[in-house]
Amino acid sequence: MHKLGFIVDMDGTMIDSMGYHAHPLPKVLEMTTGRTCVECMDLLFERPVDRQKALDDVHHKESLYRDLFESEFREVKGLIAHVTERGIPWAAGTAGDKTVW
Repeated sequence: MHKLGFIVDMDGTMIDSMGYHAHPLPKVLEMTTGRTCVECMDLLFERPVDRQKALDDVHHKESLYRDLFESEFREVKGLIAHVTERGIPWAAGTAGDKTVW
């Protein structure tokens, strides 16, 4: 018997947030989509960045992002209900930081 499950990326798929990422920096978004923030910093600075400094900067960026997006943060309408009503197990994944909203 085959079991079916559903894993969805949270930011930009389950939560319609891409406009908030894309608004100021479309070229950077094109270069960095799908990468962690630390990977993006290495790419954008064209060299490895001190990991602790990168993580500090990532946390600052994520804090600014949450402040900007908090009032709009919600699931894409009907996505989870659709799979739940059909008895399909689901989980959300993200490359975002571990800070809780």
